[in-house]
Amino acid sequence: MLSSNLQLITIIVLILPIIAQSLLTALLLKEAGIKNVTILEYQDRVGGRVYTHYFTDDPNDDKRLYGEIGAMRLLYVDGRPDLTQDQLVFDTIDYLNEYNKVDNPEMEIKTIPFILSNPNALYYFNNKKDQNGKMMTKNYSTTANVSQLGYPDNIPDNYLSFYDEAFAPFFKELDQNFTNGLKALEHYDQHTVYSYLNEVFLPEKLPTKWNDYDEIIKAIETNLMGIG
Repeated sequence: MLSSNLQLITIIVLILPIIAQSLLTALLLKEAGIKNVTILEYQDRVGGRVYTHYFTDDPNDDKRLYGEIGAMRLLYVDGRPDLTQDQLVFDTIDYLNEYNKVDNPEMEIKTIPFILSNPNALYYFNNKKDQNGKMMTKNYSTTANVSQLGYPDNIPDNYLSFYDEAFAPFFKELDQNFTNGLKALEHYDQHTVYSYLNEVFLPEKLPTKWNDYDEIIKAIETNLMGIG
């Protein structure tokens, strides 16, 4: 007859906040039957860097202004969870909303659209304005020629098309077959976006313009990303 000296082990879990991950970890531990779980939080609210600040108190005001004080957005590809970088977060939101639907409906997590680009957004760089002397808009900046935008004359007027042209084949491959798309990317894994444009794409596109590549890339960054 076998005998054993089994002892009851008390599990105590202490969680240091990493925004949503800590809350989900605590919930999963609770679901697994581990009740003695403590989350440390130095503020009087949960969420950490995820914090939407509203400038008016009326929740029914559809036009009230708000600002994202911390993390700003979750990336989402409509209809393609396999390509959605933050799909795990969306799945967690769905799970928590279903979990709280009956007993705690007031705890529903609602997402709001994040306006990534606005054609009427104001642009100002290189000390240039539009043809009327006013602050130019995004729409104007994408249609004006390089001299109107204060860029060097050796940059082609179609410079903005280079970015899409350089990376469209990778996006297409990923969309058609994600595994094959990753393999195509791995072939250039040693490159950053900059080095791929500077050492691979632009020399093939403009083989006689080597000294201009940096200026072209800076113009693309300034116009498309605001980081040139």
